Amino acid sequence: MDGATVVDGAAAAGGVTADGERLAGTDAAFAVQRCREKLREHGARCTAPRIQVMGVLADHVGHLTVGEIHQLLVEAGGRLNISTVYRTVEKLTGLGIVHAVPGRGGEASYGLAGDHHHAVCSRCGAIEEIPGPQLARILAAAVKATAYRVESLIFSGLCPTCRLV
Repeated sequence: MDGATVVDGAAAAGGVTADGERLAGTDAAFAVQRCREKLREHGARCTAPRIQVMGVLADHVGHLTVGEIHQLLVEAGGRLNISTVYRTVEKLTGLGIVHAVPGRGGEASYGLAGDHHHAVCSRCGAIEEIPGPQLARILAAAVKATAYRVESLIFSGLCPTCRLV
């Protein structure tokens, strides 16, 4: 499968900047180029599986499990097996290009790394991104109180849908 095919089709709704931020309405070639730049910044090769996985994540608003990433790739005509998707996601996570959010039942969901944090529903597992600047004071207070190098915050609670149930 051509690596650009999935990215081109997936990126039409949004690419990624060099910082991993989503860009709505970017063209596919721009999105592919940004994915490649991000990999090169980390000294990583621009393999077809990496570009394909990043394309799926760039197109999807929110977070996906490895199984969901694999399913979207297959639906787009991809031939990657699920173990390749898993290894690719792990590599991209290790490079800091993708981040993992722990989910219900221990299965992580993945999204493109960027300046944001997460709210996770403790009942249904829904994940919402919270822009980093909105939490800057809280993050600074957490660092001061704990002396940790805090890289992300994950808030847990009930989403609006689950609160109605």
